[in-house]
Amino acid sequence: MPSEAFIIREITGSQRSVELRNRALPYQAIQYQGTQHYTQTWYPGNPNATIQVLGPQEGDLPIRGMWKTRYIGNDVTTEGFDDVIQNSESMTAEILTQIFHRLRRSGNLVEIRWGPEVRRGIIKEFTPDYDRVEDIRWTIIFAISQIGDRPAPRAADTRQPDSEVESAQNDLDEAAADIPDYILPNTSLPILSEVLLMRGASVSLITTLNSIYGVPSVPSPIQKDVEAIVKRIMTSGRAITDRCSNGPYIPFIATDRVDRVFGAEVWRQSVSGAARGVMAAAIRARENVRRRAVPGILAIVKIRQNQTLRTLARIYYRDSDNWRPIANANGFATPIVDSGTTVVIPYPPQTGSGVRLTP
Repeated sequence: MPSEAFIIREITGSQRSVELRNRALPYQAIQYQGTQHYTQTWYPGNPNATIQVLGPQEGDLPIRGMWKTRYIGNDVTTEGFDDVIQNSESMTAEILTQIFHRLRRSGNLVEIRWGPEVRRGIIKEFTPDYDRVEDIRWTIIFAISQIGDRPAPRAADTRQPDSEVESAQNDLDEAAADIPDYILPNTSLPILSEVLLMRGASVSLITTLNSIYGVPSVPSPIQKDVEAIVKRIMTSGRAITDRCSNGPYIPFIATDRVDRVFGAEVWRQSVSGAARGVMAAAIRARENVRRRAVPGILAIVKIRQNQTLRTLARIYYRDSDNWRPIANANGFATPIVDSGTTVVIPYPPQTGSGVRLTP
């Protein structure tokens, strides 16, 4: 089973991102330390102290790991660092080190995510320790200001990430279709097969994104669907880039003719670059969904004629008087809402106490 990706994304500034997977991941031993900040007062003659709770206080979060150029390969995906690495370049430990130096120097607020753990803060320190240029041990220290998932925005996101995914996939399809007739089938067929798999996953992603376009909040099950689809896209993308990676042209053609060598090189580079474009678009779409994801959403519905929030409360909570959780989740002041309005249905506060959640 593949391990969860470790993701750092800027929330302010350029909103660049880095995703580490497999052998590029940090060491597993990470301690999310935190304390409760309080004051304790003892009064003369009173055997009991008074405690005033001032709120939780999160400690700095150190994370360590090691990058080896010969291993990380396609286990790193970046967005927004075109001044450091181009699509056609292979990732190295030194390039990744320069990327993290830029993140630290920017001073931007960042979000770090590894599996269920989510933190916000700044990169306080980044220290690379060179065994050699190809093998770099590293330590990052985050100063944490917030724990947990981002709150869902009240306004819908008007961008259409599905169109970006479709455009990138179309570019890949065109690049793959422009295959010279002298490319050997035993090399080209596995690549073209992965392109078809990527097309199928992209269509699934586009369909899912269209279903939540214009909706301010996304239910957790839909987010999980998007995560799974993007993983499929990344798997096919890495397979394509691996097969098209820089190396001898011999597997692609049966001759040393200069024109055919050049044609084979152009084809594999264009397919590899287009595959990276689809992967980048899929990651941006996934991040768009993550920003809107709310784990506690039961459903998303549109108000029909003569429906009110009381109607929805009766359907989903079996209690028409329990409409306020729905109103609070959507920013409504009254149970009367215009027909056609999209409404998110949160899990009721009594969840876990025997309340039925499905109509």
